[in-house]
Amino acid sequence: MVVLSLLAPPIAEFALRFGAAEYFSLSIFGLVIIASVAGKSLLKGLIAGLLGFFCSTIGTDPIAGVDRFTFGQLSLLTGINLLPALIGLFAVSQVLKDAFEYDPANKLQNSPIRSILHARGLLKRCAIGVPFSSVSCLDLSWAQCLALGAVSPRW
Repeated sequence: MVVLSLLAPPIAEFALRFGAAEYFSLSIFGLVIIASVAGKSLLKGLIAGLLGFFCSTIGTDPIAGVDRFTFGQLSLLTGINLLPALIGLFAVSQVLKDAFEYDPANKLQNSPIRSILHARGLLKRCAIGVPFSSVSCLDLSWAQCLALGAVSPRW
C-alpha cells in the first residue's frame, strides 16, 4: 500500500501524457495478455476478450457523450464498477465449483479444527513479513493491468 501511494502520482503524470501510439501499445499489450491467459484454447481466449471488451463499453462514451448499453438504467451510466464485478465473478465461480465437487461422505475430512490449525500456521508465517513485500509487488502490477482494461476499448 505504501509503494502504491508513493508511485501513484508519477504514474498518473506519465499516463496523462499518453498519445495515440501509447494507447495502441496498450491495446496490443491487452491482446497479448488475453492470448497468454487463454493458453491452447483459442476459442476461450476470444470469448473472454470479447466479453471483457463488451463489458468495458457499457456506460457513457467519454468522447461523444452517448449512452452505450445502459438500457435505461442510471446506475450503468458510469459503467460497470470493477470491484463488485470481480467479487461477483469469483464468488459465482467458487459457488459453482463447490456445488459440483460436493461430496457428503467427505464431510469429516474438512473439519473446522483442521482449517483453524492451518490458519494459525499461516499467521505465524505472515508474522515474519517476507510474504508482504512480494504480495504488494504483485498487487501493484495487477492494479496496472486492471487499469489497462477500461482504457483499451475506448481508444
